[in-house]
Amino acid sequence: MAGQVLAPPTHYRWLDRQEIIFQSIGRLAETNKMKEAEIYTQNQNCLLEDMDGELLLYNPASAVTLHLNGPSAIVWQLCDGERSTAEIVQLVQEAYPDQDAQIKQDVANVIDDLLERKVLESVG
Repeated sequence: MAGQVLAPPTHYRWLDRQEIIFQSIGRLAETNKMKEAEIYTQNQNCLLEDMDGELLLYNPASAVTLHLNGPSAIVWQLCDGERSTAEIVQLVQEAYPDQDAQIKQDVANVIDDLLERKVLESVG
């Protein structure tokens, strides 16, 4: 990979209201393509580095590098090819009960972005 320029990482962070956002060229995921019964799995071609609970993902096919921290890393880890999005939402709501109302949209935003960046794939 000598001489190859990597894309700047995308950063996720959980705000006070626990809104999932990503900062990469100043773009915010606005659409919700998530279906509650849909099951997603991690793209096995991605390279993963765990840095104390934060994840650095690199998709060599698209040269996309993502930095996931906090709940966005949890969503990535829960997309294991076995859990539906509804189950993922429920698990995140259990982890962050004070933000229950916003979790569904936050999870949808993360999943949509990870799908768009081709680091998640639909199982069905």
